[in-house]
Amino acid sequence: MDLTRTGCPRRYRSSPGVMPRRYRLRLEISQEELAHRAGLDRSYIVQVERGETNISLLNLVRIAETIEVGPEKLVRNLRLPPSEK
Repeated sequence: MDLTRTGCPRRYRSSPGVMPRRYRLRLEISQEELAHRAGLDRSYIVQVERGETNISLLNLVRIAETIEVGPEKLVRNLRLPPSEK
């Protein structure tokens, strides 16, 4: 199992991370600008996009509002594997 530095399987972290990047690029804004608009640190946005950190629900909503999508779009493909259900 591929674990991140905090011990969570990487597949659960990277799935939400991929989506903010796609929408951010559609808006043609930098990670720094997204962070500024969402009230977060740029290094946190980098970690989210790389799937290197757990994202809190509050920060997920902040990012979703900033990139003008519903938070459900950022996590819709996130699934637990059968062994962890």
